[in-house]
Amino acid sequence: MKIRFGIGMGRTETINEIGLHAKVAEDNGFEMATVVDEPFLARDAFTMLAVMAMNTKKILLGHGVVDPLTYFPTVLGNGAASLQELSAGRGFLGIGAGAPAGKFMEPLSFNQFRESVVFLKQFMSGGESEFRGQKIHSEWIKGPVPIYLGADGPRALELAGELADGVITMGGPPKLIKWKMDYVERAALKAGRDPSKIDVWVRSIVIVADSKEAAFREGAAFMPGSGAIYRYVKLKQRGYREDIDLILTELDKDQPGIIEDVMKNWELFEHYQFEKLDNPSSKVVTQRVMDFFNQTGTVDDVCEGIEKLAEAGVKCLATANYTIIDKIGMINRVGKEIIPRFQD
Repeated sequence: MKIRFGIGMGRTETINEIGLHAKVAEDNGFEMATVVDEPFLARDAFTMLAVMAMNTKKILLGHGVVDPLTYFPTVLGNGAASLQELSAGRGFLGIGAGAPAGKFMEPLSFNQFRESVVFLKQFMSGGESEFRGQKIHSEWIKGPVPIYLGADGPRALELAGELADGVITMGGPPKLIKWKMDYVERAALKAGRDPSKIDVWVRSIVIVADSKEAAFREGAAFMPGSGAIYRYVKLKQRGYREDIDLILTELDKDQPGIIEDVMKNWELFEHYQFEKLDNPSSKVVTQRVMDFFNQTGTVDDVCEGIEKLAEAGVKCLATANYTIIDKIGMINRVGKEIIPRFQD
């Protein structure tokens, strides 16, 4: 089976390391790389992407993800188009509602998010667009620049199906991934789009080690997928509540108590400890929760997990290097021991 592999980086790399890491990923068969946008925790996302573009030739590059509160939409569009030009067409804008890590600001409403995506889609295509009653166009952008939405909730997934070129969604068991992909597909069909043209990437960390126990420390520190489950449980989703409750019930039926275990992890979340080795929330992670989101352990362990995701329709899997101690070593291991198994 054919699976494309991507990687997220930038949480702990220095600006002087990021170019080499991107080049090593490209040389090992990774087809996409994103950088985090966490202004209080990591280096500047746009600068990192520029450095990565100048050190690579083939790999797709984008944000994983930025939000239109940290940056005004024209700034986002101009930056993404500049990356597209610098990388000779390999750039994309990864945009989402934002996460609390490193961003102490008011929540972004869905209407604001949608307004920004609609504006950016037109603006980065070189056309005249309107934002908050003002019409504007770029003097130089000829476009188009692909837009990837960071999406886990039903409304964001539907927006991705309606408007986006790609989706970046958090990992989970095949049943949950299929549930999310169905939202994208239905919205695409409703909008008259071909769902197969939407590039769906699942963020599920891959750690190759001698055993699951040997991979546990690094893997337990990376659990943003638990934030998606937390939002499913806590947030009011008018029009979607019944569907959300149904998938949560099914997941808990498959693994009794799993939702409660995941919730314990996110309840210990701390801003400045996010995606940091040995962070407080990692102390309550169980192996079952680890396996719920990530692919860790021996080569056979990892491949078995990826194969199950592939059976659910996953074609693009993006790991992340945020909590990995030997980052280049892990890129090499995944590139040499995992990626070749999924190239047929």
